[in-house]
Parts: sequence; C-alpha cells; structure tokens
Amino acid sequence: MSFSNLLNKIELYGRGITMPRALALFLLVTVSAYLYTLNCGYIWDDDRHVLMDSSLWGLAGLWKIWFSREMQQYYPLIYSSFWIEANLWGLSPAASHLINAAVHAMNAFLLYAVLKHLNIRGALFAGLIFALHPVHVESVAWISERKNVLSGFFYLLSLYAFLKNEDRPGKGLYALSLVLFVMALLCKTVACTLPAALLIIRWMRGRDIGTGYAVRLVPFFAIGLAFGLLTIWWEANLVGASGKMWEMGYVERVVLSGRVFWFYLYKLLAPFELVFIYPRWQVDPSVIWQWVFPAAAVLAAALLLVLSRKIGRGPAAAQAFFLVTLFPALGFIDVYPFQFSFVADHFQYMASAGPISLFAATAAWAAGRGAPSEKALSGAGVLMAVVLLAMLWALSFSQTFAYKDSDTIWKDTIAKNPQAWIAHTNLAVDSINEDHDFAIAHLEKAYRLNPSNESISHALGLALFKKSRELSAKGMEAKARDYNGRAIGLYEEALALEPNYVAAHINLGVSLGNAEDYDGAISHFQTALRLNPSKTFVREKIEITLALKAMTHPLELTMRSAR
Repeated sequence: MSFSNLLNKIELYGRGITMPRALALFLLVTVSAYLYTLNCGYIWDDDRHVLMDSSLWGLAGLWKIWFSREMQQYYPLIYSSFWIEANLWGLSPAASHLINAAVHAMNAFLLYAVLKHLNIRGALFAGLIFALHPVHVESVAWISERKNVLSGFFYLLSLYAFLKNEDRPGKGLYALSLVLFVMALLCKTVACTLPAALLIIRWMRGRDIGTGYAVRLVPFFAIGLAFGLLTIWWEANLVGASGKMWEMGYVERVVLSGRVFWFYLYKLLAPFELVFIYPRWQVDPSVIWQWVFPAAAVLAAALLLVLSRKIGRGPAAAQAFFLVTLFPALGFIDVYPFQFSFVADHFQYMASAGPISLFAATAAWAAGRGAPSEKALSGAGVLMAVVLLAMLWALSFSQTFAYKDSDTIWKDTIAKNPQAWIAHTNLAVDSINEDHDFAIAHLEKAYRLNPSNESISHALGLALFKKSRELSAKGMEAKARDYNGRAIGLYEEALALEPNYVAAHINLGVSLGNAEDYDGAISHFQTALRLNPSKTFVREKIEITLALKAMTHPLELTMRSAR
C-alpha cells in the first residue's frame, strides 16, 4: 500500500465528509489559533537550531548536520528542514511559524484518525482539543520546538500504519511503520516510547500479546533503545547535562517523578498561568508530603487497573500511555533544561494525547446518555463541547503573544516566575550593548539567585566592564576603575567554577589590560588561545597588549632585552 493510499484509508468522522474537508477543518481551526505567530520572530535557542551558522547552508553543511557532532543535538531531520527553508527562501520566521502550525494541525488530524480506527468515542473532539490546548503553544510557537511537532507527525503516522497492519498484515505497512518510527526518532528521541505505547494499545483492545507480536516489536525496541542511549550520551557530553545541578540519587528521582506526573496532568486540566520557565522545585525525600505524589500516581494506576473489569481498560490504558510517553521527562534521565526547571510544557506534547483522549471519550459517553438515539449527542453536550473548544482557542491565541520576540518571552517569564535566573540572564544579555544599567540590574538578580553559575558570573563581569568603558568615556575614571575591578573579580569567579571557559579568559585578559596588568592579560590570552586555537583574533590582542606594555614600561622591556 502506498503512502497516499494509507492516508485515503483513514475513516472520516461522518458520511459525506471527504478527507480534504477534514484536513481543512483541522488546518483552519489550528492555524487560526496560531495566526499571531506570523508576526513573531526568533527567541531562545533559535540562533543555534534555526539560524545556525551560514556555513551550514551549503551541501557541506548538510553533511555536517547528518554526520558530525557539531550540532546542538542529533536531530538531523529537524536541522535538515531548517536547511531546506534557508536554501529555498532564506530566513523567514513567519514561514517557520506557519509550518509548525500546519504540522501541529496534521498531528491533531492523525490523532483523530488513530482514535477513530480504535473505535474510541469522541475521536473528533479529542483531535480538536489536541489542536487547541494551550499546553501545546510552547511546542508550536517556539520555532526550535519543531522537534516536537515533526516527531509527533511521524510518530502518529507510524502508529497508524502499525495498527492498520494488525488488521491487514502483509501489505508493507509494517516496514512503512518502522521507517516512519526511525524518522520520528531523527526528529526527537522521545518517540522511542512508541513500542511501549503499542503494547498498551494492544492490551487495551483485549488482543493477545503472543510471541509473534512481541517479535514484531523487537526492532522498534532495539532502535528506540539505541537512539535513547545516543541522546543520553549527547546530552551529558556535548550539550552539558552533567554536574552539580543534575546530581540526584535514585530516591530523589522517584519523588521527583511523581510530582512531575501530577504537574502535567494538572496543567492539562487547568491550563492557566503557563510559564516558559517554571520554578525549579527543591526535591527532598525527607519531607513526607513530597512522597504523596509518587504514592498517589501508583495508587491511581492500581485503582484503574482493578476497575478495568467494570469500566473498561480505556482509563488504565490512557494513564499508562501518559506515564510511559512522559518517562524521558520524569527525571530519571538527565536533560539540559533540568538546571532551569524540572518541567516544561513542551515535554508533554505527545503524552497529552492519553488524558485528552480519555476526557473526550468520557465526555462523548456522558453527552450521549441524554441523546434521543444511541449515535446522537444531546444538544447540551454539543454546546458544552463548542464552548470548551472556544475557550481553549482563546487561551492558546492569547498565549502566542508571549512568543513575539526574545525580549517579550523573558519579560513574560519574569512576571510569572521572578526566580527564573535564566530569564534574567538572557534578558540582560540581549540588552547588554544598549542599556548597561538594565543589564547589570537583571544580571545581579540572576547572580543572587544562582551564584554558582559561571555563565552568570561571566555575563555580569562583561556588563560591568562595558559600564566601566561608558564611565571612562565620560571622564569618570574613579568609578570606571571600580566597575572594571568588579568585572575582574567576577571573571575570576567564573574561571574558578570552569577553568576552561575560553570567553572568560579572553574578557579577563581585556579587563586586566585595562587595569594595566599586562602580564596577567597576556597570560589569560595565551590560555584562551591554547584552549581554542581557532580564536585567532586573540593573537592580535596579545600583540596590542605587548605594545601597550612597551609604551607604559619601556625601561623594564629595555632591561629584559639587555639580559
């Protein structure tokens, strides 16, 4: 069966409704909710994921995307999509936002198709909720998170192909499903949970999980494990997800996992006060109330399993899907964002399909109870569904305004989470060349919140140095020396935390030179050059510093030459 034939086999939601009309519905509803993003620009991490280096835009760059370790993460299909955009029409945030919204709309449609194939009630309602739920705004409005939406697209196609293969084996759908699964992994490794989800769905349908079925899943599990291990290594060794901020024992991670689980479920039920960077919790197993979260999660799973004979396996399967798909973000695996917060809306993009489907099915069942016929819905039920979808549309639409640009997202984050040191830091860095006082104020807040972070110490040092230059230009030399001295101290703090911090060595050298400590300046310039020989401009700084030293201490240099 060809790819187009596979899509044509999707059962639509009513007689006389064609596939183009169904797609149009999801596209219209979704894109309208994300219409404002066409006015939005690039924000955090987009410089590394989307803009990249212009040297990567050629064919040699495409080779690096697939076969080198130079990229931020090994998601080559994502970087390739940005590469295609750059070569077709150049940098266009509006086009990137439109693509994200369109792919998200397709995901909502595919979720509907999967649920319809599984004969789950409320499939259309579930698809529309998925399309409009505010927790997905972060995944869609943040261009870098195309990782989520494109991975979800291939994930759902793979899932649908596999389910169709169960009903019609031998049609090439199994191989297609496996290929689509690999494509999902090449977008984001969270897709590795798909084979576990297939087991859950098989159990929900009451079908036998025999040897033959297990054998068909072996390649999925093996490939998913390989990609998962690669990502864990990449995060720890290349991205930097290791160190003090990630040091937790197994007991702490169990406690954390329970809280993460309930946090995401709560945000699905009450999607208000969504924050780009949520507060980072203090995980302490000695605090009894923190054990309530994992205990309640286990109790809920056991209760749903026991009740499955009476209420069906759907609720237990929905919770299991949610838990399994969330597993990479529960805290057992270290990922880079954990230094800022243990939770983020985009972490539950695909996992949210479980609770959303359960809610829609329950709502459809409840609405059908007051209907005149078995297949109809009550007028009150339809009205409530429309009102809920309208509310979700409005919440998502308003949430997209926070993603206008980098300045807006950080100010929105600080307003909702003043303790977000990364928001203070990035807001300051964005304005460090235009408003030194503003940058210093926010970096000092970040420093108070996280004094053991070398990046904050370095950024604050740089802001203070720039302020010293401003004061010096105004003839306020005493104050300028004071700011420069504070900058030197902060650079030294950064290097005490990270001795191989090249930028800190370079900027410390500049500040030391400004303080006429030329030997110290040259020493740090040389260290920076040794750590990163590609920083050839540092050689020029060494030559300039030697020249300044010669002008300031000519007698000392003459005596050295004589010796």
